Amino acid sequence: MKLRFRTWAVGALWLFAVATGNATTLAGSNTFVDLAWDLSGPASVGCTQILADATGDATRSTRIVIYGSMNCQALGGGLPMTGVAFVDADGLFNIAFNFSSFHITCARLRQASGFCTMYTLTGTNLGNVAVTLRQ
Repeated sequence: MKLRFRTWAVGALWLFAVATGNATTLAGSNTFVDLAWDLSGPASVGCTQILADATGDATRSTRIVIYGSMNCQALGGGLPMTGVAFVDADGLFNIAFNFSSFHITCARLRQASGFCTMYTLTGTNLGNVAVTLRQ
């Protein structure tokens, strides 16, 4: 019984070491700081800018994580934000910005700028908003 347990424990430790070792060696990450998107359009409801940083493996993956805030004076200041972005097969950006009471979905943007749709958390379409990445 003890030999069976030891064999299982050694096997589990070896599997854990191999699995975690590969996870740390396969991917490096890049951090992009001080990204800024200007917002305009009727759905922007007085929100003028998204300020964010992004982290991901830009050389081996098409996905990054975005985090920051949106300047929104009409709603009392800054709103915290998280989001994700990926590049599709055509090289176009797809971004989802998530806030506490709504989200903005941007599909197939060229150079991370274009028209996006703002939704409530329940999925009600609030309209379009233009996002422009500052260079």
